[in-house]
Amino acid sequence: MDLVVWNSDFDSGQGLLAQADATARLAFRFDRWLASGRGPLDPPAEEMLSRCEGVARRQEAAEASDEEDAEGAPRSMLTARYLVTVGDALAAVSHWNLAAEAHRRVRDQVGSFAQHPVALHAAIQEAYCHLMAGDVQGCRERRDGIDVTSMERLSELVLTVAAELARYHAVDQLCWRRLSQVEPPDAHARIARLMEHVSLLAAEGDDRRSYLRNLFLAMLRGQIDSLA
Repeated sequence: MDLVVWNSDFDSGQGLLAQADATARLAFRFDRWLASGRGPLDPPAEEMLSRCEGVARRQEAAEASDEEDAEGAPRSMLTARYLVTVGDALAAVSHWNLAAEAHRRVRDQVGSFAQHPVALHAAIQEAYCHLMAGDVQGCRERRDGIDVTSMERLSELVLTVAAELARYHAVDQLCWRRLSQVEPPDAHARIARLMEHVSLLAAEGDDRRSYLRNLFLAMLRGQIDSLA
């Protein structure tokens, strides 16, 4: 958990860019744990989830209680960010149920900030994890609770919201397919346009921020491809 904190760049970029590095490194460590034969991943992962709130609380105590992050949300969103990092890393090693639980817990943290990029990501990822675990109904329930109209308004300006919109349409498309129903006819073209837009936005910046943008884009492409 300390390494997750150390590898998170909460002052760089917006939304999930700040933790792209931490997510990639944690997924690698989870993969190594599984390959080493040290036992099930669930116990250490569940312990990490329970520690997320404590770690965030210690960091918040060291800062002004009314300080806001890059998107104007209170620092209490820090817990949600850590939960998302652990959840995304679990999804990367196909631990779908535990990953879904990590993202579900984000709902307890976001409060009135349901349109925050991190909250949007958690909702879409929870739907995705339910789908990959074979729970199509759970996927539909989480998908239907997402405010797509608000995402569309923000997607032209915010890289991570455009990315989440592409992720949403990819999950939605696969959900329709799993239901053996006709998927939206323009889904592929819509996702392609959004990915092109995200790629253009990701080309901005330099140094560490550029690295985070490129890593975030690579991870996004990997998930979109897995849903195609």
